[in-house]
Amino acid sequence: MIDGVEPERIAIVYPNLSEAAPGLRAIFGEFGVPLRIIQPPSLWSSALVGFLLTLFESLETWSRAAVLDVIISPWFFGECTESGTFTRLAAQAGIVSGRTEWINAVERLKTRLNADNDGIGKALPDVLPNAANSLEALHERLLALDRIAESTSDSKTEATWAAWLDDLIDELDIPARAALHPVPVIRDHERAALAALRELLGRWAVWTADDPTLSTREEFAAALRHAVQRASFMSPGASHGVAALDLPSLRGLEFDHVFLAGANEGDLPSPPPANAIYSEADLSDLEQAGIALEGRRTHAEREARLFHNVLDAARKQLILSWRLYSREGREQFPSPYVAELRELLGNTFGQPVVYDRIAPKLDEIASWRDVCNAASEGCKALKPIVESRFPFIETAMRIERVRNDKSPFGFYDGVVDRPDIADRYGPNHVFSVKQLETYADCPFRFFVEYILNVEETELPEAEFDPRVRGLIMHRALELLHRRYHGLSVLEWPQKETSEAVRAAVDEAFDRFAVRSAATTRGVINAERQRFLLLLDRYLCIEIEKKDKEWKPSHFEVAFGDVRDSSDDLGKKEPYRLPLDNDTAILLRGRIDRIDLLGNDTARIIDYKTSMPSPDFKTGRSMQLAVYAMALEELLMPGRICREALFLAPGKADRKEALGRTIKTDEWPERRAAVINQIMKCLEGIRAGRFPPTTADRDKICAHCAARRVCRFDENRIKRKEAAAP
Repeated sequence: MIDGVEPERIAIVYPNLSEAAPGLRAIFGEFGVPLRIIQPPSLWSSALVGFLLTLFESLETWSRAAVLDVIISPWFFGECTESGTFTRLAAQAGIVSGRTEWINAVERLKTRLNADNDGIGKALPDVLPNAANSLEALHERLLALDRIAESTSDSKTEATWAAWLDDLIDELDIPARAALHPVPVIRDHERAALAALRELLGRWAVWTADDPTLSTREEFAAALRHAVQRASFMSPGASHGVAALDLPSLRGLEFDHVFLAGANEGDLPSPPPANAIYSEADLSDLEQAGIALEGRRTHAEREARLFHNVLDAARKQLILSWRLYSREGREQFPSPYVAELRELLGNTFGQPVVYDRIAPKLDEIASWRDVCNAASEGCKALKPIVESRFPFIETAMRIERVRNDKSPFGFYDGVVDRPDIADRYGPNHVFSVKQLETYADCPFRFFVEYILNVEETELPEAEFDPRVRGLIMHRALELLHRRYHGLSVLEWPQKETSEAVRAAVDEAFDRFAVRSAATTRGVINAERQRFLLLLDRYLCIEIEKKDKEWKPSHFEVAFGDVRDSSDDLGKKEPYRLPLDNDTAILLRGRIDRIDLLGNDTARIIDYKTSMPSPDFKTGRSMQLAVYAMALEELLMPGRICREALFLAPGKADRKEALGRTIKTDEWPERRAAVINQIMKCLEGIRAGRFPPTTADRDKICAHCAARRVCRFDENRIKRKEAAAP
């Protein structure tokens, strides 16, 4: 355009235009460049229409997620200053789903907050300073939703439903909310969508005025969802300007300059459909019989024709662009069509230009977004402007610059200069093995959980709580083996075993099942039956092993804290592990079971609800090794710990940690590896080094609550690690 090209002669093409359209509208609007999106958007793409569909879903299911989405939304009777606390309050109330559960649980929480019989009156305000006001706001919006639910409980004709929804739009004051959106392009888009929706509802009421058939709320919601998916509207915008299209819409059109964005492998061509029923030959036979089902070959041909539309449309210049990295920082590659074009065109195919910066030069700035981006790249002339218009953005930009430059890990990545950390974790601190393993897996996770003390908000689930499942399993197995203390499973009286299993499971459930508060009685009963089967399978596996030598003798043996021990063998004092640098570390733990063999040998059993994938040889899996050393040196001096096993009851597989076998003895090397790993952890913790450097990202990050805080990016981490002294 700077060179004089008319906007109408320029086209931007996306494989998935609906995903890119909102961003295009915003950016072109900021730059003042006219944009015409050739493909009319569907009502489905509108935020306010999405809100109304979620509203219907919440009225039907009353699921926690759907209800929160509705009552937090500004479309629901406007903005609520307390809405940021609603998710935490719902979790505190133990809500899973259900209209009655929502109302009763919130009212119970209000009563508990006022009465303070169980300490919630002190604990909740510590986390949410305005807990009472927030809870009252949540209750008010919940009652408003309940009133809407009450008005939709009866069946209605489709014409009545359409008129009801049109009235609800006014009751919620949605037209005013749409008019107040701060971004002009999005404001105009939503207002156009609202007008199209009301027109659709008006036509719907007219078309069905004479139809007496009654529909339930669920049936009308399904019909509405179907209608808005297929209804499009003309989003306001320039009748002229740069054209934005998808691949099918480009057919038969010509532009001097065509920009194809998103030409990445996996997107262009799009992945073929998966068909686990018909082979390509079957699909060919079906097509000849008049039944057309798209297979891989047909799909590939169609995608190639769509790309051919792009080649045909460009009269003077075709520019292809693709992402080098995904949002997660993983490397991405160009479409195979790019390589084919390069081979076909030879020297006429231009050399790729890599855009590795988002900020324009000073004389290229054309929007406030450009101003902020240029300031983030260090343009001092823009600093006062940004600080005056966006008061806190300079601090954010400074943090991001430091996080993404080539300097070593620093303060904003968990590397902190705090002497009190070294004091807190000094020579007298008693570590748990879990703390050390957490640091070995990811120092930043240790920082979030143990230094900042940020806890994950546990959302109640109707399913049985996995942690409660672990407590019940440990307790039931302890009761069983205590009943037959000192006897292997082979030596138990078989006639009474089934009754013993049932008694142990019942007692464990009676004690711990109440902690899975959100679980229904039916799920608890099903879980109880599953445990009976699980322990029966465990006993069968133990009998098949024909292992009579080992005698289960001690259970839930704690060291470092006897309050956690139910066995006389437990020790109040922690285990003092000498390290190679003339220092020692104090450790605490709890051993699930100790089996004895003769007068001088023992083994450790640690129960797991699911079998882990431990790394014994590098020392990152420290638990069993530390327990073995504590057994030999603190709990039972004079005995040798021959084995230390992870055991998942009901499964035959076991994982042994020490490596003491008849042929080879790997224990000295594994012990040294564990001690070396502990020394590294201890040094890093006391030095205040908590960078997000995980040993196994796929395994550790997937279930880490802190992953949204560290925002792990492989390339950023590699830059930081390369700069480390």
